[in-house]
Amino acid sequence: MTLAFVLTVVPAAVGLSFVPLDDDDSGADLLFVAAGLGFLAASIACTVVSFRLMKQAGAVIGRDHDRARRIGKAVLSRRPLELGPDDERVAARWASVSAVSLPVQYAQSATLFAGLICNQLPQALGDDDSTFPRVLVVAMVVMLLGFTPFFLTRTTRARRYAAARTHLLPPSAAETARPAGSAGPAPVHGGERS
Repeated sequence: MTLAFVLTVVPAAVGLSFVPLDDDDSGADLLFVAAGLGFLAASIACTVVSFRLMKQAGAVIGRDHDRARRIGKAVLSRRPLELGPDDERVAARWASVSAVSLPVQYAQSATLFAGLICNQLPQALGDDDSTFPRVLVVAMVVMLLGFTPFFLTRTTRARRYAAARTHLLPPSAAETARPAGSAGPAPVHGGERS
């Protein structure tokens, strides 16, 4: 996301620096436009990552919508919901993926709104009497702030659920490669012959 932002802002700022300005325009307006393009590029990068994470989460649950709803309630609701052993293992895996995918989804929304706000700021801060850009900027800021508690709450619940059930998560590739209790690679005995 950061790379997409930087790789868009720098060329856009350099390219826009060659645009001739009117007497009423300032260089800050062009910087707002360049930043807006950078945020939109970062939002697209987040969308790509988010699709991959959502595909992973969907693969964990499968196509059973009733099961998906039940697991979603168990992970994201305030009240604990009893699940069977198999569903609890699936819920732990889904919660661990959701703990990563939800912040990415929030970042996608935040960078999209930031890009739109940056592109509207030159008109909103201008001397024109047009109130539409100002109302639009305020509305987008309010919407973004309204989404924030929703995503933070869901992310916190998913992390707590996954952290409380780490014993149900499948071992990572590094853990399965070594036997339990071994601290490092097995010693090699140079004097032995096969």
